[in-house]
Amino acid sequence: MPGCREVVKNDINGLIVPARSSKLLSKALLFLINDEKARLRMGIQSRKLAEEELHKVELHKQEKQQTTDYEELSLIHI
Repeated sequence: MPGCREVVKNDINGLIVPARSSKLLSKALLFLINDEKARLRMGIQSRKLAEEELHKVELHKQEKQQTTDYEELSLIHI
């Protein structure tokens, strides 16, 4: 999938498997099934990355709102 590579960092917060490679997909799934530590580590990293991204989005929204507020205030004084 095109967007997966933007979100998944191989062996950091998930595993990337080449398209149409059922053998490698099977191997990756068996690895995750059998390695609880890897699953937990990747899950923690996924949450951390998601929280960081959400924080960026929230900051952008706040900046945009502050700019809008400032522009509205500057129009009042003209």
